[in-house]
Amino acid sequence: MPRCSCCSSSSSQSSNHLPIAPPQTTKSEIAAIKQNDGLSDGLEKRVLDATSELSMDRCIIRNTGDSTCYSHVLSRTTPEHIISRLEYAWGMNYGQLNVDSSSNIIRLSSDLHRSFHHRLWVLIPEDPSVLRSYRRHKKRGPVDNYFADLIPAGPYRYKFAVSRYFKGTSIDRWPESTEEFKGAAKDASPDQFEYPFTNFPTIVSHVHPRFVIYHAGYTFKKRLYNYYVSREDLRKPIEKILSIYRAWTKPIPADAIRSFVRVPKSLDPVDSANHRHVDGENSSERSSFTRPERYNRRKKRQPLDTVGQAVLPRTWEAGARRRVEQPRSVASHAMAGSKARMDSV
Repeated sequence: MPRCSCCSSSSSQSSNHLPIAPPQTTKSEIAAIKQNDGLSDGLEKRVLDATSELSMDRCIIRNTGDSTCYSHVLSRTTPEHIISRLEYAWGMNYGQLNVDSSSNIIRLSSDLHRSFHHRLWVLIPEDPSVLRSYRRHKKRGPVDNYFADLIPAGPYRYKFAVSRYFKGTSIDRWPESTEEFKGAAKDASPDQFEYPFTNFPTIVSHVHPRFVIYHAGYTFKKRLYNYYVSREDLRKPIEKILSIYRAWTKPIPADAIRSFVRVPKSLDPVDSANHRHVDGENSSERSSFTRPERYNRRKKRQPLDTVGQAVLPRTWEAGARRRVEQPRSVASHAMAGSKARMDSV
């Protein structure tokens, strides 16, 4: 079975060309991809509606509909404390961020889906005002925060940026013509682009820049050198994205934990109609993967402590209060235990 050269170390040594069509995926792999997608019918419909005038069900990079799958930009496996920090930075209420928002989901061919989640390529906002607006916005927390109004509604334009692991490879992108895509022109041929893909066409997508910037920021945090080597022309936006990422993922201030991390009045993920979602989606239409454990006390979802890690007493607010007002080190516990033993003697 042919493999994408950017997804396998062995194939990268034996092949220097990404196939024109996505690799032939076995039935078991296709089933696994669909299982991981796990999108509800309502969510899938919203994604298709959002892309109806854009890429539709095609891969946003290759512009082909063969062997494509849904891909979350902000991954479902993102740690809970990071999700909470993003909510705080984005001016949302605790538990309000919908990872299964249609504005967080793109369509990719199977090979690019794998390499995207291995952080071998990213999207970068083409409009410099997007990064400038987010970088200048210093307000955090849900009170008087106009974060949601910083960026106008999409669609949005992105640059395709790859790491040095794509060196020696090429990607074929099919023409934008709908008729050619549908097969009306049988002799249509794709345009071929080679590493480092500086002339790759602009990607127009519905996916929101906040998700794209988080994914790129985390990627640059882990693989910065690989992208510096690959795209020296993008150093400035890369540095801006890293700065934004660090600001968004800073621990929540200790004095704000108790007011932010609290049990909502209802178990509905959206307790207030005054706070809108990234894409205005109705919570009743969300899939089962929208982190329901954050509202299920039986699962004892742990809130944040003063450094953004988990701490769970009987109630969330009591735990935050204990960590903020009465911090005790391991040494102080040991000294207290030693004193108690001496007194008993």
